[in-house]
Amino acid sequence: MAGTGVSSRLNEDVSWLTGIWTGDNFSSREGTVIRNGKPTSGRFGIVSNDAELIRHAMRVLRSELDQRKVRIDVQLPRNRRYSKSKLRLETARKFGISKDRILVYNGSEWRRNIGYAVYVNNTELLRSFSAVYRSLNAMLGSSRINAGAFLQGIADAEADVNKISRMVTLHTKDKYVLGLIKDALNMKGIDYTVAVDTKRRYRVYVKDIKGFNKLVGFRCKRKQKAVDEILGGNLMRQKDLEYLDTFMPMLKNGATSAQIRRKTGLPVSTIQIVLRNLHSGGALKRSKVGRENHGFCYFYRIPPSSCRTKLEMAGKKRQWLRTRRSA
Repeated sequence: MAGTGVSSRLNEDVSWLTGIWTGDNFSSREGTVIRNGKPTSGRFGIVSNDAELIRHAMRVLRSELDQRKVRIDVQLPRNRRYSKSKLRLETARKFGISKDRILVYNGSEWRRNIGYAVYVNNTELLRSFSAVYRSLNAMLGSSRINAGAFLQGIADAEADVNKISRMVTLHTKDKYVLGLIKDALNMKGIDYTVAVDTKRRYRVYVKDIKGFNKLVGFRCKRKQKAVDEILGGNLMRQKDLEYLDTFMPMLKNGATSAQIRRKTGLPVSTIQIVLRNLHSGGALKRSKVGRENHGFCYFYRIPPSSCRTKLEMAGKKRQWLRTRRSA
């Protein structure tokens, strides 16, 4: 029964796989994908840089869809050198798969990080998922598919978490997929707005990040971590840490946003956002200057050499809090 009856197996896990395949499918929905100039039929899978998504997709293919011959492609950045044989062995250990079922190759020129594609060669499975895809609007309306899990799959593939605007944004160029996203959000009772950018991509803005987190959430760890940090009051980004190196000479003795602007020439709005984010993450402390609500003077709290990752900073913040409580 391998590859058949997908519509009858749409539990939470298969609904999630349908969602992430809708966003990041490894095969064309017509049933053919071109590899190295040659058409290859029946390839069904997903593409992702996040190992936990690949690992979960493998589990669903094996346990829920009875697929045993799962394969993985490892896509390399063109401008970086790796030992393909070593990476093949590392990937085999990482995902618990035979190295004979792993292909390592140079990816697109735009690729910056190692990417993975997990797939099976099964024409019948691909056709079955394609049929489900074409019927998704009706299946969502009749609750034959788990709307929350399906939406989580699409979000794992197509969503960004913006710490500046404090919202989740889903992207798609496909009007049909836009309709599916809207239907799923409406079913979960989550408010949203839709806009079209200059590249004619649809952007679905979800401002109720607390509601989205409770009703949908992410399986992708880095996106869920960003949501948790926003809800916890930590708005710091990796980009803010890069600015921290630039601001550090001024922050040693304390500086306001206006003083930093005069030294760097950066827009004051950018400086204020960065300082706010660094303060929310515990990298800086601040004190009021001038009249009430006039402004703040910021001081560095943690040496910049120890602030290379948000995880390190969070750990140091917790340690500082424990020390302060015991003092």
